[in-house]
Amino acid sequence: TDSEFYTGAFPATYGNAMSGVFDLSMRNGNSEKREYMAQIGFNGLEFGAEGPFKEGSGHSYMANYRYSVPAIIEGLNLNTGTGDAVPYYQDLSFKLNFKMPKGQLSLFGIGGLSHIDLLSSETNSSEDNNLYNGSFLDIYNTSKTGVLGLKYMHLFNKNTSWSNAISASYTSFGADVDTVYRDESFKVIGTSDYVVNQFDETKYTWTSVFRHRFNTRNLMEAGTIISLSDASMKREM
Repeated sequence: TDSEFYTGAFPATYGNAMSGVFDLSMRNGNSEKREYMAQIGFNGLEFGAEGPFKEGSGHSYMANYRYSVPAIIEGLNLNTGTGDAVPYYQDLSFKLNFKMPKGQLSLFGIGGLSHIDLLSSETNSSEDNNLYNGSFLDIYNTSKTGVLGLKYMHLFNKNTSWSNAISASYTSFGADVDTVYRDESFKVIGTSDYVVNQFDETKYTWTSVFRHRFNTRNLMEAGTIISLSDASMKREM
C-alpha cells in the first residue's frame, strides 16, 4: 500500500481539501503465488488472502477482513477494559487487478460498519462502570462507510500514461441521545428521546489524469475531476 500525507499546501489534485490530505493507494495482489494471513492484535482479528486468478495470467486479487477484538472479548463475558462501552466494528477491503495489453484494469472497494453504545441506564448505582458518559444519558453511536471504484490505466510508454477512474462512496454517522430519569435512590425509572443527529453523504466521482515524466526530477500531470455529492444533515429534538 502506498500513501502520501499532506498538511498545508498540497497539489491541485486535492483542491477541495480544507486542511490536510491522506492519499492511500491499495497495492496489487501477488500475481505469482497465493498467500494467506491471519492475525489478532489491538486493531482487531484479521484475515487476508491474495494471489493470481490463474498462474501466469498476470491477473491478481487481494482481500482483507477485520473484526473487533473487544466485541469478541465481550462475547466471552470477559472484561474488555473499556467499561460498559464496547466498540463493535468490522471492515472489508479488496482489489481485483487485470493485466491488459497496454495497461491494467482494477476494481477496488472498502466497506466498514461500527457502533458503540454509552448506556448509563444499565446501572442503578452512581458508581457505574461507564467511563465515557454521564449518569443521565444513553448515547447510541453508529457509523457506516463504503467505497467502490473502477480504474483503467493506459501505458503509452514507460514515461507516459493516461488513467481514468469512476467511483461511488457513501458515509453515514448517527448519534441518538436519550435522557435517563432516576429517583432519589438513583434507580432508573425511565428514559425518553432527547435528540437525534444523523449525517449521510453519497458521492460520485470521475477522475481523468494524463502523466508524462521528462526525467527523474520533472513530472507533468494534467487532468479533470468531476464529482457529484448529495448530503443530508438531520437533527431532531
